Amino acid sequence: MRSQSLKDKQELQRYQYDMHLALESENLKLQQLLSEISALKEERKIRSGNLQKRLLNNIIF
Repeated sequence: MRSQSLKDKQELQRYQYDMHLALESENLKLQQLLSEISALKEERKIRSGNLQKRLLNNIIF
């Protein structure tokens, strides 16, 4: 009985550790995606600013 209980506890600990690793992996993927989104937003902001400058230049000249 104790042997089975110990095996069950060890199996549960392994499962919890595996889930912890899986969550860490998913968290890293999400952080990477957020970083890429931020970079794309910044690029869009820069392009939008450049477009506004070109439009203003066309209106002024």
